[in-house]
Amino acid sequence: MKSSQLKIDGYVFKKIHLESFDCPEPENWNVESSVEVIQRKDDPKSWLIELAVKFTGDKPASPYVGEFQVVGRFHVADELKETAGNNLVNVNGPSILYSAVREVVLHLTSRGPHRPVVLPSVTFIDRKGVPKEPLTDELSRKELQMK
Repeated sequence: MKSSQLKIDGYVFKKIHLESFDCPEPENWNVESSVEVIQRKDDPKSWLIELAVKFTGDKPASPYVGEFQVVGRFHVADELKETAGNNLVNVNGPSILYSAVREVVLHLTSRGPHRPVVLPSVTFIDRKGVPKEPLTDELSRKELQMK
């Protein structure tokens, strides 16, 4: 095992929403996600990643429905080339944040009236090769939320 060339400097949850209903347990959990990746203007090796995750059971009525948003600050190793760094950010960054969401969901639902929810494993490999999203003024606002 060796250290990753993508380091997480921290993350914060912007949204934690979980509802419980008196319904039968589902066989599977449906998960939807969206990812926004922003590279810093003043430090091209630093990135902000925002992950939004929604989940519900696979039946029309579900014992839990949840929606979470998390923002993470990441740094790519200096020796990494731009393409490799972009791929690392776009694939591994959301994966790290998804793991944090999964742990929060498990923790919260373990205190609920139904069985604890372990969200299914997912991959963000389809984001490999995704071009950098344009720099926006949103970066400053999102960074303030990280403090």
